[in-house]
Amino acid sequence: MENTRDNKARFLLISYANNRNSIKHIHGAGVVFSAIDIINNPDEFYSELKPLSAISDEDKKEIAKLLGYTGNNIKVEYEENGYRGFMLTAFNGSKKFILLNELPIIVGDYLRSKEYALPFHDLTVQQQIEYGWIKLTNQ
Repeated sequence: MENTRDNKARFLLISYANNRNSIKHIHGAGVVFSAIDIINNPDEFYSELKPLSAISDEDKKEIAKLLGYTGNNIKVEYEENGYRGFMLTAFNGSKKFILLNELPIIVGDYLRSKEYALPFHDLTVQQQIEYGWIKLTNQ
């Protein structure tokens, strides 16, 4: 996906729909804006998101529940590698079993609602940072 104003506006509108608090104006807090402002001036906005490496234990458990897995031996892992970097694994002693290795829509929607940075179409999180579409928080 190219770094165009239209593509950035689409990305930001999805972020805005999932969690309005994640959208920031380049001039800082106190600027009141709407979806129309994002469409008309996408270069004035970015999305402030948490890195998935900072996922909370609570969110990991919720993801496992969303997918129908329960138990203390379930672990959520993630590596920046597009959607295929997401893994849900189960452990039995020292043996590791991969239960899922793609990001299901329900999990992506949940993570976006919690303001985590995720790949967008064919863009990695790193590319979104380089394009200026997102900034990661220090959490």
